[in-house]
Amino acid sequence: MDEVLTYGELFAGIGGMGLGLERAGLECRWRVELDPWRRSVLEHHWPGVPTHDDVRTFPPYGTPRQWKVDVIAGGFPCQDLSYAGKGAGIEGERSGLWLEFARIIGHLQPRYAIVENVPALLDRGMGAVLGTISSLGYDAWYEALPAAAFGASQLRERVFLVAYPSEKRLATHLLASLAEDRDRDASGWRWNEQFERLRGRVGDQAYPPPIGHDEWSRGVQGGWDPPCVERGVRGATYGVPAGLDRIAALGDAICPDAAEWIGRRLIEFHLATES
Repeated sequence: MDEVLTYGELFAGIGGMGLGLERAGLECRWRVELDPWRRSVLEHHWPGVPTHDDVRTFPPYGTPRQWKVDVIAGGFPCQDLSYAGKGAGIEGERSGLWLEFARIIGHLQPRYAIVENVPALLDRGMGAVLGTISSLGYDAWYEALPAAAFGASQLRERVFLVAYPSEKRLATHLLASLAEDRDRDASGWRWNEQFERLRGRVGDQAYPPPIGHDEWSRGVQGGWDPPCVERGVRGATYGVPAGLDRIAALGDAICPDAAEWIGRRLIEFHLATES
């Protein structure tokens, strides 16, 4: 079967999800991103791919067939879900854009959907997300995946949900792959010393605690540059607007390696069930 799965990306940011899916072998047909600076990054790296500016007005024109893709993917805003925020939840002004994500799924009826968000979604809205997914005719698998498990030098735990037609059994396939990969370093799912260190069980100054922690604050004040800020600038990038845009974009970005793992497993499942 030579079919290449296509995808469209919502809340695309700087394209972390898309980069991972393309590494897995999927092909991008369109993206949606509100922030102009992030759109400029997308247009630079993916010239020729249509980029719309607002999920609330997507699709912008034409019939659903013109925008039809096999997979719709994206991480909707987390501000109202995050434990660092005020906790408005899935009905908040920004995280409530999940309903636009769901509207687009219902309108375009992709074969699959991939949804990403912070772990707080499990407490502040996963029931509503699963209910909406079910009402659209899909079942779903979800798991909290840490970026460190794929070799990143930070935990960056995020919930990934994969929606698929109710008559299929993707959940069993993905859970089996997850269990197998956790026991096989060569797969890229690395439950290793780095992961333990990042969890705080092994002390190492190279892996600092989260922002706001006393030791982190002392490190910045003492002249040590943590990796999340621009080099040569102590703790912030005031006066460097492009740097601020970059840091904010990186902070919101999806780990491409995690997205690639999901994309590869999705293709394996699709080939096995559609051939």
